[in-house]
Amino acid sequence: MGLRTTFEVLLPSFGFDADRSLAEIAALVHYLDLGGVAVLGAAGFTAILAGARSPLPDDDGLLNAMSAVPDDLYAAYADPSLTNQPGRKP
Repeated sequence: MGLRTTFEVLLPSFGFDADRSLAEIAALVHYLDLGGVAVLGAAGFTAILAGARSPLPDDDGLLNAMSAVPDDLYAAYADPSLTNQPGRKP
């Protein structure tokens, strides 16, 4: 198997490998960390991260500022109408 992120390794370890929303987030994390096939939303996530990072003095502030984003992504991926992905079934 190719390179995987820690997030990708942990999903099946905790029994979450069948969760499609988490699989979408894992693909995003993989692309941002390791590259490969571009993922829908990666450019937007990168822009949000850059905007959140710019006024903050350290990583702790960034972590606090971005802490809700993974939950929001999960909610969006769980409802295909929110991500405009025709044909994707929850």
